[in-house]
Amino acid sequence: MDICSNLWKDTLHHLQQGLPLVTASKRQADFLHQVYREQQSILYKSKVWKRANIFTWTEWVDNQLESLLMHSGNTAPARLSKAHCLYLWQQIIESDDDPLLNVPLAARKAYRAAEILNEWQQTASLDDDVEYNDRMETIQFRRWYQQIHDYCESSNLVPPYRSQGNLLALLKSSESNQLVIAETIMLHGFQQLTPIQEAIFSQLEHRGIKLIQSHPGSISATETRLEFKDINTELKHCALWAKQQYDKDPTARLAIIVPELEQHRENLRRYFSKVFQRDYWLSAAHVPTRPFDISLAQPLASYPLVNDLLLVLQLARGQIKYFELIHLVQSTYLSHELNNTRLVPLILQIKVCRREEFKRSHLEREVLDQINPDHREQLAFLDDMIQSQDALNTTDRLKPSGWVEQLLQLMRSIDFAPESKLDSDDYQTKAALFKVLEVISTFDVVIDSLNWFDWLTLLKQQLNQRLFQPQTGHCPIQIMGIFEASSLSFDKVRMVSVDNSLWPAKTSPNPFLPYRMQKLLNMPNANPERELELCLTQYQSLKNHSRQIVFSHVNDTLEEGHKVSPIIESLPLSSTDITSSVESLQQDIQHIGQDLTRERIEDDYATRIDSNDIKGGSSLLKDMAMCPFRAFVHHRLRTREPDAPKNDLDAMDKGNILHHLLETIWRDLLDNSSEVLIQKLSSAGLEQQIRNLVTDELLDFNLQNGKRYSTQSLSLECKRLVRLIMAWLEFESNRPPFTVVERERRHQYPIGEQSINVFIDRIDRLEDGTHAVIDYKTGIVQAKEWFGERPTEPQMPLYACVLDNENKDVSAVAYAQVRFQEYKYTGISDKAGELQGIRSSFEKHKYESEATTIADQIPIWRDELNSLMQQYIDGYAAIDPKGDTTCNYCDLKGICRIAEIYERPELETSSKVKVHD
Repeated sequence: MDICSNLWKDTLHHLQQGLPLVTASKRQADFLHQVYREQQSILYKSKVWKRANIFTWTEWVDNQLESLLMHSGNTAPARLSKAHCLYLWQQIIESDDDPLLNVPLAARKAYRAAEILNEWQQTASLDDDVEYNDRMETIQFRRWYQQIHDYCESSNLVPPYRSQGNLLALLKSSESNQLVIAETIMLHGFQQLTPIQEAIFSQLEHRGIKLIQSHPGSISATETRLEFKDINTELKHCALWAKQQYDKDPTARLAIIVPELEQHRENLRRYFSKVFQRDYWLSAAHVPTRPFDISLAQPLASYPLVNDLLLVLQLARGQIKYFELIHLVQSTYLSHELNNTRLVPLILQIKVCRREEFKRSHLEREVLDQINPDHREQLAFLDDMIQSQDALNTTDRLKPSGWVEQLLQLMRSIDFAPESKLDSDDYQTKAALFKVLEVISTFDVVIDSLNWFDWLTLLKQQLNQRLFQPQTGHCPIQIMGIFEASSLSFDKVRMVSVDNSLWPAKTSPNPFLPYRMQKLLNMPNANPERELELCLTQYQSLKNHSRQIVFSHVNDTLEEGHKVSPIIESLPLSSTDITSSVESLQQDIQHIGQDLTRERIEDDYATRIDSNDIKGGSSLLKDMAMCPFRAFVHHRLRTREPDAPKNDLDAMDKGNILHHLLETIWRDLLDNSSEVLIQKLSSAGLEQQIRNLVTDELLDFNLQNGKRYSTQSLSLECKRLVRLIMAWLEFESNRPPFTVVERERRHQYPIGEQSINVFIDRIDRLEDGTHAVIDYKTGIVQAKEWFGERPTEPQMPLYACVLDNENKDVSAVAYAQVRFQEYKYTGISDKAGELQGIRSSFEKHKYESEATTIADQIPIWRDELNSLMQQYIDGYAAIDPKGDTTCNYCDLKGICRIAEIYERPELETSSKVKVHD
């Protein structure tokens, strides 16, 4: 703290005398509070001392207004908060019913325009200025502003952007003599004064009040400039640089300044967490304090405690997504002591329902009522939540304060987020939530009454508008924006992304004010000269208050790429080899923990499994061929991700329905004969019979699934299936005569030490007495996946082996591809012409096999399938995906950690990725 003690000597002396200090931003106020506390703890070696009189500009103005109004004895108008005012602006803008307007964004920009007008004291000419007639936006704004003004006047309300003007008027009046203000006020961080601030300060000086600027001592900073090829490399190096500096001196005060902090916040959090994670490797009991703090508040609604409460309210009289329900039942803020393992049956039942959205009735009927009664007793917290939601009076219209009381009652009845179970961050979050609820209760002054859904919308809006960040105490590394860093002091500063498009910032005038006026009066973000002046002021402040500054930027050689900011262009580039520096630091991080004694054992085998305990047919063999670990988890551990939720028929449903319909049609309508098929097609009535079968099948399917599918959806599917089946039967009628001898029949096949069950879609007997094995497919399929080592589609090879084991001659093995415009057979056949599109020999196909007939191929298949089964029985469970696409749709990437094995981070999130052998 030597740098702070020296630089802020005069400021600290001012505060020790009990005199007030007014800052331009909250960040500056917090910083000076911290400096003051540290000095007092050193001086008095006590935990108790007099609080410093440090205020933000807004706080100071409000305090003076309140004091003046209190001493005047006049009836003061009700003062609106910014939240109230934004609500009024949004209501008025919505009343225009303009579909092209983003109402919340327009309300924020219009409110800011109103602030600027009052800060520049330009409201008097609002009606007379002809420049407001030039554009639709300014015309609209003038009308909105007048409506807000008239409403506030008639309701005796004062919007917050008029506070400074009201204070100025009172200071000019005789009532200002009643105002008790300190003789000396110190100002800090006011780099560019607004006209109304200048007027207020002038009035204070006229009254004899001494205004002094906080002028910290200055030091001469060393400056360095670095270039990078892209922003990610720059941010990574920044994190590594911070770690390097922190290791040298953990007490040093470091600043990471990022002009576009909001855009890069998540990447910075990830890079810094990864670099500093070495501290977590010391021991299981070691819980280090995070040494960095990213200063960017987030909407309160995004914090877990608040998000879970909103889900409870959404479920009360609406519906939530299935993944939101799964999250909610696991919430640590609900009154239960169950760990995730005890909640598995509940979560599994939610997934089994395959609903995309759940209402409270679905939760009760389809989830809780289906759970084992013994386990249901452990889920009493959900019954309590449902009963408490029933008690909500959501049918009436209440004042905002009335809805707040109902919400608080609900939280008490379900014991939501008891303080005894909250950590520091959650405790602060809950306190911030209650402050928002207090603000909403004051909305009674602008809202007479509203219904439940409008109240819930208001609550969400306020929680999203309330920016919040838990206080973490003193962190030596502060990650912040350029405006927050202004007028603060640090030992070392790293400023990233210092390019010509961000520093100075590009002009972006307010769309609701005349552009000419904004530029002429030098309003915020309207004049490039103003932005340049501000940038130079910030630059000088950084140089005066830091010992070392490292600037970095991306130097894109493309024509429209990023270039260095002109502010630091004259600084010489560092001679440091940035690439080698980054690589060296990264290697250092990667080798952390090598001093710890660890033993690594490669073991791809589990214990041998009893052959009588094997379940699964062709799916087990397929998983084993794709990846032994997948087979181990799916079939030995019997764990897999349930099917995805749905609101309509999915591909699996449609395929299963088609399978069952074709089985029924061949059995009941066609008598299993191709001759009957030809006869039926040439006569009338077959299509209507098929339509009746399809209708009955869809109605039964919908009944079995809780009638979740609409009549319109089922009607469309009926028409599609009738057309598809009729076209397929027409296609099959062109085959040589055949008889369907089996449909969906169960077979047993001994493979290795195990006998497994298989169900074959269909077996046809051909004219020569041989057999064709057929499996219906509604997707695109390829027969080449039956061949080679570890065949990835072992189903058809297994069927062929089954028939051979039953002493049936097999002359064709084929997929029947039933798709619009793509009706065909795909597979192998010993004779040309038996199945349309299939050639008669292996040689014309480039299959990975030396066989030339199916009889030659079956022993090869049998050996491969026996080998896969034997490996499974032996416990082989290696993470060994067969090919590039094996992991594309696997549900186990988070368990096997394939991304780390193959050093492919995209596998962690992408569902379509490649893994190389």
